[in-house]
Amino acid sequence: MKKFDPDTHRLHGVSIFFFTFKFVKDLLYPLLAVVISTIVRGEINLLWIIGGVLILVTGSAVLGWLSWLRFTYRISDDILHVHHGLFIRKKLYIHRERVQSFDMSAGVLHRIFGLWKVQIETAGGTKPEVVLSAISTEESVRLREALYKSGRRDQDEPSVTSEDLQSAEHDTFGPGEAASVNDLSTNNERAQNTKQQASVEPLPSIRIPLRTLLLYSITSGRVGIAIAVIGAAYSQIDDWLTESFDIWNFVMNSLGAASLVWVAAALLLAVWLFSAIMTTLREYGFTLQADNGKLTTYKGLLERKQASISLKRVQGFYFKENAIRRLLGYASVHVYIAGTTEKYEQSFLLFPMIRKSELPGLLEQFLPAYQLPQQINKLTLRSLPSFLTVPVVTAVVITAAAVIWIPDGYGLITIALPLIALLWGWLRYRQTGWSVDEDMLTIRHGSFSTHHSIIPKHRVQWHTLATTPFQRRKKLGTLSLAIASGAVFVQLKLRHLPWAHGAKLMNWLRRGSSSANGQGHTRMG
Repeated sequence: MKKFDPDTHRLHGVSIFFFTFKFVKDLLYPLLAVVISTIVRGEINLLWIIGGVLILVTGSAVLGWLSWLRFTYRISDDILHVHHGLFIRKKLYIHRERVQSFDMSAGVLHRIFGLWKVQIETAGGTKPEVVLSAISTEESVRLREALYKSGRRDQDEPSVTSEDLQSAEHDTFGPGEAASVNDLSTNNERAQNTKQQASVEPLPSIRIPLRTLLLYSITSGRVGIAIAVIGAAYSQIDDWLTESFDIWNFVMNSLGAASLVWVAAALLLAVWLFSAIMTTLREYGFTLQADNGKLTTYKGLLERKQASISLKRVQGFYFKENAIRRLLGYASVHVYIAGTTEKYEQSFLLFPMIRKSELPGLLEQFLPAYQLPQQINKLTLRSLPSFLTVPVVTAVVITAAAVIWIPDGYGLITIALPLIALLWGWLRYRQTGWSVDEDMLTIRHGSFSTHHSIIPKHRVQWHTLATTPFQRRKKLGTLSLAIASGAVFVQLKLRHLPWAHGAKLMNWLRRGSSSANGQGHTRMG
């Protein structure tokens, strides 16, 4: 029998639950299909259903225990060795130089046992290569120390002690609110100075006040996503509801047809409140901290999350404002980063919401290489028809078809569509702009929401200036450029730009393309 290596580690026993839950989730849909088909055929047997559930849970628990038993990891010679797999044994080796990020999170069950979930990503990966579902705080600190040590620690990722991490949890996610936090998780230098009875300056950090977080939640616009999810779920059970209990006919018969409007409004309000509450729980205690070339965020009430990125990975940043936040003078700040991001999105949330007047101070403290533009160049009136023609003509055609073909006058509902298209096109024209400040390019675009993207010239991967036959008659063009962000590229465009200004921007970008390995060309449509 092979002796267990003392340097080899296993996950905490709580991981058995997570492995079991994964097996249950994977087998749940086939079981539901069998249960539903049995109910449809009218062959309902309660004993069979109970037996199937017991077999599913018991089998998943056994498989979960075996998966935990066969999941081991160790670090030797600066290489992380991970062995896992139930039926097919997989071996993964990651050198510390390839580690791109070391992210930690803790759900409710993790917090009960004082554990963390660790996700390790490497350069060029599209998802976390290693996921340790449950390890202790001390073990997570040991792993971080081992993966970020020697000279690299000073450049990319500082280490923390378990006491510092626990202190950071308490300060970051505890009750109350503050405009800034100066006593969050500290680096190894502070630990050494503490031993020497010396004081150090607190790390730069800022925490979102609770009132600002609530304002962010109710203006986040995520209600649309919630409505889409609920609508998709309702479409799947609509037939069953109609046969068993037709709620809409019940409302009409009991309260009248006009009450449907109030019921729909109440449902919309409920969905909006639910979305705001979920956003608040997810972003609660959001804190941004800077230390030794690294930015770290802490957030979450029910599930605590800690994510960090190196400043070397930052390709640019942008701040956006929706219509309500623009009126209130607030914006949310994101950064474009090379490599994967949380949930594999194309940007990383740097700070949920901050007053625009405080944005320069935020950049000075956390992104000192970036600054806001002094002024934005706007388009001329010559570009306005190009923004209006396509959306307005399309809206007119749709409205005409709806009025002609939809009976009982319901097509008249679309009569406002051309006006909305006109407003949308005009806002896109008004919001489009650009600015060049030394080696920084600012691109502003949007309609009802506004995005300001600020990109260093050497971060541009490729750029092109193109024109269509309709644009060429007006001496207009579209400037496109791409930067590395997420697992792919983010493409930014300046549409219907005067050709002369586009050519100047192309020349400016080309002067820095050789050092950035960028590519640029001009194309006539």
